[in-house]
Amino acid sequence: MKRKYSSSDSDNNYPASNIKKRRECSLSEGQKRIAEVVIPELLAEGSIHHVKSGVDILFNTPKKVDHLLGYTNYKPFLWAIEHDNLELMEYFINRATERGKFLLVCHNNYEVIEQFIDLIAEKINKGYYRREITTDILKLFISIKPLQTIEAIEHIFESIGGETQKVVRILKINLQDAIDKLAKEDNKDIKEYLEEKKGEDKSTLESDRQSTSERKFTAKLNSSDDKSFCSQIKQNVSFVIQL
Repeated sequence: MKRKYSSSDSDNNYPASNIKKRRECSLSEGQKRIAEVVIPELLAEGSIHHVKSGVDILFNTPKKVDHLLGYTNYKPFLWAIEHDNLELMEYFINRATERGKFLLVCHNNYEVIEQFIDLIAEKINKGYYRREITTDILKLFISIKPLQTIEAIEHIFESIGGETQKVVRILKINLQDAIDKLAKEDNKDIKEYLEEKKGEDKSTLESDRQSTSERKFTAKLNSSDDKSFCSQIKQNVSFVIQL
């Protein structure tokens, strides 16, 4: 799916230069083989239980899980997205460090989210899109640094044009569903986002009302059918000038 814009990270805690730069891998040769060969084979067979068991034993700390995901370029997580396996996505997120969780969604300019959107577009076109699981995956994404992730997703939506606007309209509904679900869970960041959005919407509405009033006033001034109104305005202006 072609885009005219690519979102970038602006978080002060994780500057973009740090995010794009891959850290030196600290995996052993055995762990590398598990990451490169064994896990992909188990995923291809659908043996999710064995994948989890292997990770629990060989990558048994949050930092090791971070190294595993970074070394594989997040392929196990992408596999989970592609196969609508929310359980496996949650598994990796829950075992990563806070920084690792953030990198899951924001690495390489939010590549995971862009691939997810491309995947949903394909599912919509092929007729096997599922609203509930799509909403739940988006909810999982935005639960990680909600304000920044929502902003990134909205930027990606804005960058999509042409025939894929249908996909954007559907995904906007999913995103709002996901936001509403997190709000019901008393997510502090989501509540802050909704309050800010409410203020912005109110300001926009007031601005639109003022613009409408100004247009109506100008139209009336320019109307050839209401010369008496124009004459009255001119008289008032002349009176003020004389004063």
